[in-house]
Amino acid sequence: MPKIKITVIKRFSPEDVFGHEYKTPTGKVVEKCSFEDGQEWISENREMPEGFCWWAWTDLTRTINVLRLVVILNIGQKKVRRMIHVVTE
Repeated sequence: MPKIKITVIKRFSPEDVFGHEYKTPTGKVVEKCSFEDGQEWISENREMPEGFCWWAWTDLTRTINVLRLVVILNIGQKKVRRMIHVVTE
C-alpha cells in the first residue's frame, strides 16, 4: 500500500457550521482538533498517523479505503493526484 499524504486545507468547528456546539450521543461535547491550516501527515498501511485527531481519522477512513481500492484495481490506469474530503472535528 502506498503512503497517503493528508493535508489540512481549512478548519471548521461545529459552531462555524451549525452555530452551536456538537455533542456525541453520550452527551460529551466534541472538542476542536488541534490541527492547523496547512498541516500535513503521512499515513502508511492505512494506520492513523501519530498525533492525528481520532474524530477526523474516523471520517477519513472511508476515503482512504477508496484510495486503497483504486490502487489495487488500478482503475483507468491513471494516478490519483488529489482527493478532497471534508471531515468533522
